[in-house]
Amino acid sequence: MTLDFLDEGKSAERPAYLPRSHAGEVFKRRVVEQSKLTIEEIAARLCVSHYYLSLFINGQVPVTIDFASRLEAEFLISAAAWMNYQKAYDSYRNASDKAL
Repeated sequence: MTLDFLDEGKSAERPAYLPRSHAGEVFKRRVVEQSKLTIEEIAARLCVSHYYLSLFINGQVPVTIDFASRLEAEFLISAAAWMNYQKAYDSYRNASDKAL
């Protein structure tokens, strides 16, 4: 089955001018909001404090390689994906800051 709106060989990438989400915001949407676990329970599973997890979810601390590995082990979303979310967010923020 092919999708009419996608031409073969053309990229379906998101335009660079659209805002990128912080990895913590993605985590909130894809994991926290879909889970029956509390923030405290998730933090315990990840071996981080509730405070740190809250900072991450609110975009106040970046995902690190260590934390991305913990997320992968617990929630089966690759560490590379988490690092890519963070990289895209950082690149967008850097470009936005330069535009000002």
